[in-house]
Amino acid sequence: FSADFEHLIHPHEDLSIKVEGSTPGTAYVAAHYKWVLDTLFKDRGHSHVIILEDDLAITKDFLTMFESLAPLLDADPTLWCISSWNDNGFRTFELPEEQFFRTSYFPGLGWMLKKELWIAELSSKFPADNWDHWMRVSTTSKRRDCIVPWVSRNRNIGATGTTASDEFFMLYIKPIATIDDKTYRFKPYGDLRYLLSHRYYAAFRSKLLDSSTKFKRHLYLANELPPLSATSYQSGNVYVVAYTEDTYESAAYQLAIRVTPRATYRHTLWLRYNSADIFLVNRYLSPFADGSHRIRRDPSLVVVPAKGFGVSCMDTCFSHGSSKVSYKCDSKQFAFINDCSVLAGAWPQCGSRCTQGWGEDLP
Repeated sequence: FSADFEHLIHPHEDLSIKVEGSTPGTAYVAAHYKWVLDTLFKDRGHSHVIILEDDLAITKDFLTMFESLAPLLDADPTLWCISSWNDNGFRTFELPEEQFFRTSYFPGLGWMLKKELWIAELSSKFPADNWDHWMRVSTTSKRRDCIVPWVSRNRNIGATGTTASDEFFMLYIKPIATIDDKTYRFKPYGDLRYLLSHRYYAAFRSKLLDSSTKFKRHLYLANELPPLSATSYQSGNVYVVAYTEDTYESAAYQLAIRVTPRATYRHTLWLRYNSADIFLVNRYLSPFADGSHRIRRDPSLVVVPAKGFGVSCMDTCFSHGSSKVSYKCDSKQFAFINDCSVLAGAWPQCGSRCTQGWGEDLP
C-alpha cells in the first residue's frame, strides 16, 4: 500500500488576506489547492490530476469513470474538467447510472483537470480566496464545459465544513443519489462520443426543440410550473420551462431542486422525471429559448462605464448622449452585460478581480 501512495504535507503559511481581522477558512483552502496542483503538475509532471476533498467517500467505479472519460478531455478543446458530482442529481429524478452529460457550470467535488490547463491558464491567476466561484467566472471558464454523471460517484460524509452547515447538508447534499456499491453491477459505459461538443449540442437541441415526435411538447413560464407529479409530467412528453433570474426560484421550489441554476448546459437545465424530459431554459441567455418566450438583446445596446463610484445608471446614460442621440437605462437588458467577459471590455483595469455568481452559498 505504501508503495502506491505518497503523502504530501502542505506547510502551514500565514496568509495576507484578512476579513474582519482574520483569515477566512476559504482562503486556506485556496492556498492549499494551488500548492497541491503546482506540486503535482509543475514539480512531479503528472498529465492529469483528480482532486478529492477529504470529506468525500467514493464509489467503486470512481477511478474507472475518470479513466474512461479522460480521452474526451484530451480530444475535445471545449471541455476543461471531468467531475463525479451532479448538483441536481436528487433521488426524485430518473438518473441513468451509465450515462453522462455536459454542464457549463463548474461542479467541483471530485474532479479532474489536465496539466496544460493548469500550467497555461490557471496557476498564475489562481485567486487567494473563493477559488470555486472564480472557476465559474466566464473569463476563467471561457465557455468550456465539464462532463458529469447523472448519478454522482461520490458522497459527502461531513455535514459541516468551511462553507456548509447542517441545514445546507440536509437540503442539498444528503438527498443527492450516489451509486450503491452493495447492489450496483458495473456495466460498460458504451460509446462515449455522444459527449463530444458538436454531437452533444445537436442531440440536446433536437430533444428540446423537435416538435415532430408523437409526444407532446409543453411550454411554461417558470412561475406557472406545476409541482412534480405523474399527472403533471406525463411519460414521454417534453416540458420546456422559460425562466429569468427573478423567476427561477419559483420553478425550483416546484421541482424541489437548488434555488439557483446549477448543472446547466448553455444556461439550460435538463431533468428527467416519470420518463418525461424537463428543460429549464434561461429566456435571455440560452440558445434553446423558444421564440415566443425568448427575450432578445436590443441591437442598439451599448455598454457604457460610469465615470466613478456612485454615479447612477441614468446619469451615465445622459452624459453619454448628445443633442442628436439620447440613451436610457433598460433593466430588461442588464442580463446581457452582467458577465465578466462583457464587463472586462468596459473596465479592462479590473483584470481578474471581476467575480460573478448566483447562489445561496456565496460568501
